[in-house]
Amino acid sequence: YRAFNSEFACKINAGRLKNASRIQKQLSVKLTNIIKKTIAPYLLQRTKQEIRSAQEHAHKMSSKTAAGDGKRKTASLTPVFQCQKRELVIWVKLSAVQTELYRTFLESPVVKETLNTTKSPLAALTVL
Repeated sequence: YRAFNSEFACKINAGRLKNASRIQKQLSVKLTNIIKKTIAPYLLQRTKQEIRSAQEHAHKMSSKTAAGDGKRKTASLTPVFQCQKRELVIWVKLSAVQTELYRTFLESPVVKETLNTTKSPLAALTVL
Protein backbone atom coordinates (compact mmCIF):
# COMPACT_ATOMS: atom_id res chain seq x y z
CA TYR A 1 0.00 0.00 0.00
CA ARG A 2 2.72 2.48 0.94
CA ALA A 3 4.83 1.51 -2.06
CA PHE A 4 1.87 2.00 -4.41
CA ASN A 5 1.08 5.39 -2.89
CA SER A 6 4.64 6.63 -3.14
CA GLU A 7 5.33 5.21 -6.61
CA PHE A 8 1.96 5.88 -8.25
CA ALA A 9 -0.93 7.46 -6.35
CA CYS A 10 0.81 10.58 -5.02
CA LYS A 11 2.46 11.34 -8.36
CA ILE A 12 -0.74 10.74 -10.33
CA ASN A 13 -2.76 12.95 -7.98
CA ALA A 14 -0.12 15.69 -8.11
CA GLY A 15 -0.39 15.73 -11.90
CA ARG A 16 -4.16 16.18 -11.72
CA LEU A 17 -4.07 19.29 -9.60
CA LYS A 18 -5.08 22.54 -11.22
CA ASN A 19 -1.66 24.12 -10.71
CA ALA A 20 0.37 21.03 -11.74
CA SER A 21 3.41 21.60 -13.91
CA ARG A 22 3.64 20.20 -17.43
CA ILE A 23 6.13 17.58 -16.25
CA GLN A 24 3.85 16.50 -13.37
CA LYS A 25 0.94 16.16 -15.80
CA GLN A 26 3.00 14.08 -18.22
CA LEU A 27 4.22 11.83 -15.42
CA SER A 28 0.65 11.44 -14.17
CA VAL A 29 -0.53 10.30 -17.61
CA LYS A 30 2.44 7.95 -18.00
CA LEU A 31 1.89 6.31 -14.60
CA THR A 32 -1.86 6.04 -15.20
CA ASN A 33 -1.21 4.27 -18.50
CA ILE A 34 1.23 1.88 -16.82
CA ILE A 35 -1.43 0.93 -14.27
CA LYS A 36 -4.10 0.54 -16.97
CA LYS A 37 -1.83 -1.72 -19.02
CA THR A 38 -0.94 -3.79 -15.95
CA ILE A 39 -4.51 -4.39 -14.78
CA ALA A 40 -6.20 -4.60 -18.21
CA PRO A 41 -6.03 -8.43 -18.40
CA TYR A 42 -7.88 -8.64 -15.08
CA LEU A 43 -10.70 -6.19 -15.81
CA LEU A 44 -14.01 -7.05 -17.35
CA GLN A 45 -15.56 -3.93 -18.77
CA ARG A 46 -19.08 -4.02 -20.11
CA THR A 47 -21.57 -1.36 -21.10
CA LYS A 48 -24.98 -1.10 -19.50
CA GLN A 49 -26.51 -2.28 -22.78
CA GLU A 50 -24.34 -5.39 -22.79
CA ILE A 51 -25.39 -6.18 -19.21
CA ARG A 52 -29.08 -5.63 -19.99
CA SER A 53 -28.82 -7.91 -23.03
CA ALA A 54 -27.13 -10.61 -20.96
CA GLN A 55 -29.79 -10.30 -18.27
CA GLU A 56 -32.61 -10.50 -20.81
CA HIS A 57 -31.01 -13.55 -22.39
CA ALA A 58 -30.58 -15.21 -18.97
CA HIS A 59 -34.19 -14.40 -18.12
CA LYS A 60 -35.45 -15.95 -21.37
CA MET A 61 -33.32 -19.04 -20.91
CA SER A 62 -34.35 -19.60 -17.30
CA SER A 63 -38.01 -19.00 -18.09
CA LYS A 64 -38.12 -21.80 -20.64
CA THR A 65 -39.51 -25.12 -19.56
CA ALA A 66 -36.92 -27.46 -18.10
CA ALA A 67 -36.25 -30.43 -20.33
CA GLY A 68 -38.89 -33.08 -19.77
CA ASP A 69 -40.08 -32.18 -16.25
CA GLY A 70 -42.69 -29.56 -17.22
CA LYS A 71 -41.59 -27.17 -14.48
CA ARG A 72 -40.67 -23.56 -15.12
CA LYS A 73 -37.48 -22.12 -13.75
CA THR A 74 -37.63 -18.64 -12.28
CA ALA A 75 -34.98 -16.14 -13.18
CA SER A 76 -33.04 -14.50 -10.42
CA LEU A 77 -31.56 -11.35 -11.87
CA THR A 78 -29.00 -9.51 -9.84
CA PRO A 79 -29.42 -5.73 -9.79
CA VAL A 80 -26.51 -4.43 -11.80
CA PHE A 81 -26.84 -0.69 -11.52
CA GLN A 82 -26.58 -0.29 -7.76
CA CYS A 83 -23.00 0.92 -7.93
CA GLN A 84 -22.18 4.32 -6.58
CA LYS A 85 -21.22 6.87 -9.20
CA ARG A 86 -17.56 7.90 -9.12
CA GLU A 87 -16.34 11.18 -10.51
CA LEU A 88 -12.85 12.25 -11.44
CA VAL A 89 -12.11 15.93 -11.98
CA ILE A 90 -9.40 16.64 -14.50
CA TRP A 91 -8.39 20.26 -14.99
CA VAL A 92 -7.72 21.26 -18.58
CA LYS A 93 -6.91 24.62 -20.08
CA LEU A 94 -9.17 25.96 -22.79
CA SER A 95 -7.66 26.67 -26.17
CA ALA A 96 -7.65 30.27 -27.41
CA VAL A 97 -10.71 29.56 -29.58
CA GLN A 98 -12.58 27.93 -26.69
CA THR A 99 -11.72 30.83 -24.37
CA GLU A 100 -13.02 33.35 -26.88
CA LEU A 101 -16.24 31.39 -27.44
CA TYR A 102 -16.79 31.10 -23.68
CA ARG A 103 -16.24 34.84 -23.14
CA THR A 104 -18.63 35.61 -25.99
CA PHE A 105 -21.19 33.33 -24.40
CA LEU A 106 -20.79 34.98 -20.98
CA GLU A 107 -21.31 38.41 -22.52
CA SER A 108 -24.30 37.31 -24.61
CA PRO A 109 -27.78 38.82 -24.15
CA VAL A 110 -29.19 35.42 -23.17
CA VAL A 111 -26.82 35.10 -20.22
CA LYS A 112 -27.33 38.72 -19.17
CA GLU A 113 -31.10 38.25 -19.29
CA THR A 114 -30.87 35.04 -17.25
CA LEU A 115 -28.70 36.71 -14.63
CA ASN A 116 -31.02 39.73 -14.45
CA THR A 117 -34.13 37.61 -13.94
CA THR A 118 -32.86 34.80 -11.71
CA LYS A 119 -29.80 36.35 -10.07
CA SER A 120 -28.22 32.92 -10.24
CA PRO A 121 -25.18 32.26 -12.43
CA LEU A 122 -26.07 28.56 -12.30
CA ALA A 123 -29.25 29.23 -14.22
CA ALA A 124 -27.16 30.48 -17.12
CA LEU A 125 -25.44 27.08 -17.34
CA THR A 126 -28.61 25.57 -18.72
CA VAL A 127 -28.23 27.93 -21.68
CA LEU A 128 -24.66 26.73 -22.19
